[in-house]
Amino acid sequence: MSSPSKQSSPSKSWSSPSKSWPSPSKSWPSPSSKACDSRSSPYKRKQQETFNIGGYVHMLSPIKIARSNRQYFDFKLNSGDETIKCVCFDVDKWPFFQLINDSTDFGALLSNVTRPAKDIMLNSRSKVSKYKPEFKFTEFKKPITTLAYVINEADIYDEIDVIGKIFNFSEIKTSASETRYIETEIIDKTKSKRTLKIFNSLIEQVKEGGAYKLTDVKVILGHDQKKILHTTTSTKCTESEDIEITSLEVTQTKKENQSRSIEGKVISIDTSSMSVLHLCSKCSTPVELESGFYCCQTCGMMGTMESVKSSKQTIDFCFLDSSNQTQYNFQCDPLIIENITGYPVLNKIKFATQLCKIDHLLIEVDQNNIVLKMENKNN
Repeated sequence: MSSPSKQSSPSKSWSSPSKSWPSPSKSWPSPSSKACDSRSSPYKRKQQETFNIGGYVHMLSPIKIARSNRQYFDFKLNSGDETIKCVCFDVDKWPFFQLINDSTDFGALLSNVTRPAKDIMLNSRSKVSKYKPEFKFTEFKKPITTLAYVINEADIYDEIDVIGKIFNFSEIKTSASETRYIETEIIDKTKSKRTLKIFNSLIEQVKEGGAYKLTDVKVILGHDQKKILHTTTSTKCTESEDIEITSLEVTQTKKENQSRSIEGKVISIDTSSMSVLHLCSKCSTPVELESGFYCCQTCGMMGTMESVKSSKQTIDFCFLDSSNQTQYNFQCDPLIIENITGYPVLNKIKFATQLCKIDHLLIEVDQNNIVLKMENKNN
């Protein structure tokens, strides 16, 4: 494949590129090309070709934080030939993309970008400018995302469209921001399932066992660090064709949501495992503190360490059932243990040894092995 033609840098005023420029949509390398083949050289990063590409911008994400603590955002670029996911590690470019996201008049010209695999990568050396694509704008339709994809590949804070049956409705709850919501389970044609939180007026639009199409549903992390879904202010809910889910699969899902009681004793407790999950003071989404500040990726709320809410702390312990046959690893809120032992968690030695001295405990745990209740049966 011929190398892409060199083009002059776009102006900083984001003016439309000159008509004399060749079509940028024809100049990027295919993921299968030699430039993108990881086997072609051990110095893959140094030999990646850069190129220019233009198109309409859709599905701009909020700024996210990778596991490496590096900030980034992503979006979809309709180049005329295909729709490509683009990932940008220069968050200063985010306001520019916000201005043209879902615009039918202008798109973006991306210069000096790479495509090491299936996604296009932008960094601080990449240039972006306002651009009028030569092809006609067509309405972008998001594909339906399967729950199997959510579990294995979806990124946190992705907004997706799903179709599935909804079961296991909780009672209506109220969040710290006084928002009504219910917790449910959604199952799709892949027989995969996820927790789904439904907010506000959408609660009255769904019925237990109904099949629905939900648009603009956000992927977030639950308290157990597993991906869950929740509706947003832009979510729309419509009835869908029925999905064939057997009664056995529904029954198994309901059983997984049920708590269970076990009698026995704690044989070890890891006092170093205690962790705190910080929550946004507005929408209760998990947030990360940086230099005493946080920015919620869900609602945009910014705050200090003093304003952040903390969820229940958790601590790990090993539990042996009353038959002395089975051991379990559970997580528990330290406050529950403090009420049993009478010692605060800060007094780690007394906190742990006193709990292990109790040889007859009754505990209730949920499907995620998190302790809900603990009772001293010696009393």
